[in-house]
Amino acid sequence: QRAILMTIANKDLAYEAAKKLVTLGNWDFSMHDLASVTGAQTLPAVAMTIFDGISNVIEELNVNLMSLCHYISHISGKYMNNHYHISLHGADVGQSVYHFLRQKKWGDHFTPVETFGTIIASFVHDVGHTGVNNAYLVKTMDPLALKYNDQSPLENMHIAIAWEGIQEPHCNFLSKMSPDHAKRFRQVLVKTVLGTDNALHFEHVNKLKELVLKGKTKDDRFTL
Repeated sequence: QRAILMTIANKDLAYEAAKKLVTLGNWDFSMHDLASVTGAQTLPAVAMTIFDGISNVIEELNVNLMSLCHYISHISGKYMNNHYHISLHGADVGQSVYHFLRQKKWGDHFTPVETFGTIIASFVHDVGHTGVNNAYLVKTMDPLALKYNDQSPLENMHIAIAWEGIQEPHCNFLSKMSPDHAKRFRQVLVKTVLGTDNALHFEHVNKLKELVLKGKTKDDRFTL
C-alpha cells in the first residue's frame, strides 16, 4: 500500500488498487481490471508494486527509489495515445516479466542488475511508439527510419527516450549506483529493448530452443 500511495493521491482508490495488486505476480492478473481503478496511474502503480517486490535488488544496487518513482511517472507520460502501444501495454509487459522472473524462477539465472535492467526495459520498451511498425517506417523513408539507418528505428527510439528520461530533473535513479552496475544496466536495457524488434523473433525463439535442448540448469546463466 505504501508504494501505491506514492503514485495515487486518492487514498480510497489507492487502497482499492492495493487489494487488486496483491495478485500482481499471477499469470492471470487482469491489468484492465486494475486500470479501471488506477486510470492513467496504472504503469506507476504496477511499477512501484514490483519495486517493492524486488526491494532487496533495489537496495543492493543502491537505486534511488524516489528518483525511480519520478522516472516511471515521466516514462508513463511519454507513451503515445494509440490503439495498442500505450502505457497500459508497458505495465502489462512489466507484470508478465515480473511473473516469469519470480514465479517461474527465471530470475535465478540473472544477477541483481540484470533483473533490475530487464524489468525497467519491460516498462520502457514501447515508449513513444507511433502506432506503425518498422517495415512501414523503412518503406516510407520516415525520418525516424532515416535517423537510425533502417535498423530497428522504433526500438532505438524507445531506448533514446528511456535514457533521456534519466537526465530529467529528479529522475536520475542511477546517481548512487556504482559505475560498473550503471554500465551493465545500460547494456541490459539496450539489448533487451532492441530484442523486442519482431524481425528478430525467430532468431530469439531458436536460441531459446537451443537452451532448452541443452538442458540448462539453475546454475547456468543466460547471456544478455
